[in-house]
Amino acid sequence: MLSSVTSPQNSLEASKREAERSFKDSSVYVEKFLGAARHVEVQVLADTHGNVIHVGDRDCSMQRRHQKVIEESPAPGLSDEQHEHVRSLAVRAARAAGYHNAGTVEFLFDGTDDFYLLEVNTRIQVEHCATEATSGIDLVTEQIRIASGERLSIRQEDVVLRGTAIECRIYAEDPSRSFAPSVGRITAARFPSGPWVREDRGFEAGDQITPYYDGMLGKLIVWGPTRDIAIARTLRALGEYRFAGIRTNVSLLRWLVDSRAFRELAFDTKFMEREVRAELLPPDPPFEVPEEPVAEAAASAAAPAAAEIAPRVVAATHARKVDLYLYQRTTPGVEFDYLIHVVPGPEGGVQAIPLAPGDRRWADPPDRRSGSTADEAVAALVSEVLEQKMPDEIFPEIAVSY
Repeated sequence: MLSSVTSPQNSLEASKREAERSFKDSSVYVEKFLGAARHVEVQVLADTHGNVIHVGDRDCSMQRRHQKVIEESPAPGLSDEQHEHVRSLAVRAARAAGYHNAGTVEFLFDGTDDFYLLEVNTRIQVEHCATEATSGIDLVTEQIRIASGERLSIRQEDVVLRGTAIECRIYAEDPSRSFAPSVGRITAARFPSGPWVREDRGFEAGDQITPYYDGMLGKLIVWGPTRDIAIARTLRALGEYRFAGIRTNVSLLRWLVDSRAFRELAFDTKFMEREVRAELLPPDPPFEVPEEPVAEAAASAAAPAAAEIAPRVVAATHARKVDLYLYQRTTPGVEFDYLIHVVPGPEGGVQAIPLAPGDRRWADPPDRRSGSTADEAVAALVSEVLEQKMPDEIFPEIAVSY
């Protein structure tokens, strides 16, 4: 039972007295307390010509001390009616306020049918990339059009959301030490890449992390046609990060994304405060920076096969300059990883070549693809070869088990 000191009535009176002293107005708002809520927000665009649309919603419930850590688009676990309801609320709010800009209308969701307005962020947010990944709409371009007095280039019926995008914020901090900031020089780093991965960052190897600014190093955005595939690809991409010289929250992110609670949507805005403990977190994977002779040896080992494809590439720096992608085949009944080597092409541009993961054997020329950029070549290889052919059609001389 509440004592008289902490009773709701006493708390209300104390709030009114403080408001009167501070603002000469004793009026107060009484808001419903939500003990376990999810954070759902809606991306809106509104121009000066009366056009207001939404670009879907996001879930930002995985957070620590009200700081978002993982964002997802669209918000999972909502029914079609709930999606439509919260999106229409956001559009109505923006229209009623005469809002002109890109912005985010944020809500707390009680898990049933009710959404409670939290705030409106009148700007592009960190997590806008997740919405771009599922909608294909460049939100920054639309914001510039609005600021220039132009009409939106899209209508509401043009907004079609496909698949799931998960965004993870990479911080220079040590979760095992109560999230203490990690400062110092990044002596070496490796970042994720490959199809369906977007990685926006502000730091590279050699940069200094200081205590004077926010510790976010960058953002990892991964897309998948389903939520399960998006989770699998996110875990793969997180596993490619390596840092030397500082600590990061990457291992924590892997633990969160791989947790049963995240997969089954059994989390709310207080989940991290309740469940994250240092002893549960996996250690950071080791990062051994090779010495120059090792890199040269790797280049020499790759030289015979590389020379057949692109003779001009073979050099002591070959092993560190070509790109290596990993593509995971997700066709039902087929479990197979492809390594994709991207090298300069014999006729210019670049060439993407699938390799058998066991012995790194090159695929024959008919199963290679070229492009002007690595992403272009890899995208063509995935769509035209790896998604169309079975693994044993590409590597018939290798016994492949599914």
